Amino acid sequence: DGKYSGSLNCQRISCGPAPTPAHTTGCNGKSLEFHAKCTARCEAGWTGGTPQADFECQADKSFSGSLTCQKVSCGPSPSPPHTTGCGDEKLFQEKCSATCDTGYTAGKKVQEFECKADKTYSGSLQCVPVSCGNAPVPDHVVAPGSGCKNMVYPHTCTMTCDDCYSGPAARTANSLEYACVPTDGDDKNGHFDPGTKEALQCVAVSCGPSPTVPPHATVVQTAPYQPWSGEKTCSEQPAN
Repeated sequence: DGKYSGSLNCQRISCGPAPTPAHTTGCNGKSLEFHAKCTARCEAGWTGGTPQADFECQADKSFSGSLTCQKVSCGPSPSPPHTTGCGDEKLFQEKCSATCDTGYTAGKKVQEFECKADKTYSGSLQCVPVSCGNAPVPDHVVAPGSGCKNMVYPHTCTMTCDDCYSGPAARTANSLEYACVPTDGDDKNGHFDPGTKEALQCVAVSCGPSPTVPPHATVVQTAPYQPWSGEKTCSEQPAN
């Protein structure tokens, strides 16, 4: 009857679930047919050679495209002044713990810094010197202008025996340095070394016996065991 027998109905082949590379979103295992595609992107905190990649179903039922995601780097981790424990490079979700150095303190002893998806670090730590307060002031000393007050680590303060006074070693130990140092087992307070004012004992110097009183003179005043401050005045001369 002049007609052809038979029929053919062609449909697109299916490539099955699209690839879902680790740490990506966008394709999530979707089933795709020939020429269909999906776009995969690295998750927050991860990066690839390109920010995204298309996966397309091919005639041989394979997919074109590839994407490998790796953790982003936040660069060197924070290393606040007077701390140890951080400073090296960290990748997304990696952490380091910073601790105040000996002699310094903060509201918390240890602070964690974590690399975040936006390439910044969480956490903060500010370490300040421990305080020793006012240094013990021995008697008969001259203190610096600060008076050795409100001292913090690692400050030092030198006190010197006042004029007319000396240390017990006869003017060979007339001064002493007081240092603010950390206290074992106390993260907030320091102490002084030496810790007592008796560490420097200033005693009145002695000039020894008063000079021989010259003839026709009288002693107005003497100060035993201190620099001799007496004055000798000649008595009225007899009339010729």
